[in-house]
Amino acid sequence: MSRSIFFIMACYLLVAAHSLPAAESYLNNSAMYADKAFEKEQYTFDPYDKIFIVLDFTNLQPGQYNLAVDWITPFGNLERQTTYTITATEPGFSQRVYFWLKLMKRGPLKRTLTGREFKEEFHGEWKVNYYLNGLLVGSKTFEMH
Repeated sequence: MSRSIFFIMACYLLVAAHSLPAAESYLNNSAMYADKAFEKEQYTFDPYDKIFIVLDFTNLQPGQYNLAVDWITPFGNLERQTTYTITATEPGFSQRVYFWLKLMKRGPLKRTLTGREFKEEFHGEWKVNYYLNGLLVGSKTFEMH
């Protein structure tokens, strides 16, 4: 008896999962910029820049969506995670969301001892992963000089 209930529940969950749109289908566009005008895409930055990622979501159904953005250093470390909640109020809801990263300089003593304002691991190819309700919906890479 318990096996048949388990089988029925598994089939129900499988059908329900296939009837929901894939999370990545909601992401219409993603791009990176060095300023808030969001006019010229850019994928090469220096540590002094404020780096923006802009995500455009479309066709969201009513409800709440949890968005998370992970900024990954060239060494694979999580430098920063930012979250945001989208509240879709009507079918076909669209929203533009942007996140930014500004690298912190070393403290005065460390700068004096090393002669560098930023950590060495900040230089190289970075990765930005973005998740909607815990599912990876996209990623971008950029170069930090």
